[in-house]
Amino acid sequence: MNSNRTSAHQFFCQVIRWRWVILPVALLLVAGLASQLGKLEKNTQADAFFSADDPVWRYRQAVEERFNLKDPIVIAVVSNHEDGIYNRDSLTLVRWLSDELQSVPNIDPDGITSLATESNIEGSSDGMAVTEFLDGALDAAHLNWIREGVGHFPLYQGSLVARDEGATLIVAELLDQEQAEDTYHRVMALVDAAPRADGDRLYVAGEGAVSGYLSSYIDQDARRLNPLAGIIITVILVVAFLTVRAALIPNLVVAGTVAATLGTMALAGVEFFVITNGLIVCMIGIAVADSVHFFSEYYETLADNPDIEREEAVAGALARMWRPVTLTTLTTAAGFLALWPTNDMPPLQYFGVFGALAVLLAWLLTLFVTPALLSLLRPKASRRVTSQRGGENALLPRLLVMLSLRRPVLVLVTGGLLAVVGGIGASQVVVNEVRIDNFQPQEPIYQADRVINQRLDGTYYLDVVIETAGPEGLYEPAALRQIEALQVFLEAQPEIAGSTSIVDAIKQMHQAVREDDET
Repeated sequence: MNSNRTSAHQFFCQVIRWRWVILPVALLLVAGLASQLGKLEKNTQADAFFSADDPVWRYRQAVEERFNLKDPIVIAVVSNHEDGIYNRDSLTLVRWLSDELQSVPNIDPDGITSLATESNIEGSSDGMAVTEFLDGALDAAHLNWIREGVGHFPLYQGSLVARDEGATLIVAELLDQEQAEDTYHRVMALVDAAPRADGDRLYVAGEGAVSGYLSSYIDQDARRLNPLAGIIITVILVVAFLTVRAALIPNLVVAGTVAATLGTMALAGVEFFVITNGLIVCMIGIAVADSVHFFSEYYETLADNPDIEREEAVAGALARMWRPVTLTTLTTAAGFLALWPTNDMPPLQYFGVFGALAVLLAWLLTLFVTPALLSLLRPKASRRVTSQRGGENALLPRLLVMLSLRRPVLVLVTGGLLAVVGGIGASQVVVNEVRIDNFQPQEPIYQADRVINQRLDGTYYLDVVIETAGPEGLYEPAALRQIEALQVFLEAQPEIAGSTSIVDAIKQMHQAVREDDET
């Protein structure tokens, strides 16, 4: 045991001796990795949680390419006019927004759907007439024609216009999902500049908007949460040791760990996912833990030997603490790494891999950078540790000893009760995969999503792909009847507000050919 301790002591003496090599090397390594942070890309899409070789994800990608499906940004125009949405001001606003959206970068000009882009299909003496809803002056007669046309067009009811006629949607598809954040901000600027009447309110939601806003939300959350975590840890360090160095050096280790870990992510081409923001907080807490162990031992050494030399105090403290610090590092890293083989979702897998990397980086910086920095400073005892060693402010240690050694049954029973309460609480945890619930209820996008889901059929779509054995098999009467039966079944489900399919379009055209005879 003594030989091991002596070997460790000698090793850390060499670390201190080579500090002017270790410090520049560590700085260059961290700075080099941190320089890659500009390449780190965020991915807030729901598809990010699927593995690239997952058959469900691959089929979804094939369907999106085949049918050109995109996550849209949805603008809801809600009117409290006595005629609902069918008034000149509201429909003029719909037409203005639909026109202006075509010039917004990353919005597909051909992928905009609204009353300004859709047409009415009605019967005529010549067979079937197709007329754009908002083509022409919006006088009283035209407004009444639009209302009647939508009222006889089930395909638009609930999906484009609210059944209570108080709201309508403008749906804009994105060309590139990775640019959703910038596109969302441009759409919000357009909405702010829209010439709306007093009775009109605009809401922006949809999967494209959620992805875009979530990206900004992550940045806002990081700017608040991560500094707050750092401040809290700094306060704890100051209270624990009452020295500046015990607060400053661990924070340098934290900064180096976070910068190097995220830089490695960028270098490896791994994206910054929604849950990666939580990894930063974990890194802050983990990176400071080793320093707390070391500084506690260091200040106890100074309290016992006030005249000890600085190198001896630093090397001796590390020689005694390196083994438990290393063991806790390895067990913590193993816990993070366990997420890789036990999960199929890339964000969780990478959370584990880079969580383990952060633990190892913090360990290396603590064992090499911390002693190198501390050896540059004159030994200065911690008043907190010295007073506790002298018996002052030792109420808590005495209380803990009394409880754990003199009342072991009480401690075990209390621990058991806490475990039972925790188990009961864990059984009540609800799994919530609704992405909109990532936001606070007061956020505009959350409120917009709620309004649209209340007024119309909703902002979330379940795409059902129908395949037939041969060409044009969808147009067979038997296939159409099966699709219609599927729609009836789906609409009977409590979670589904409405559905649309090729059957609805064929029915509308058939009705128009029969001069709007609904029989």
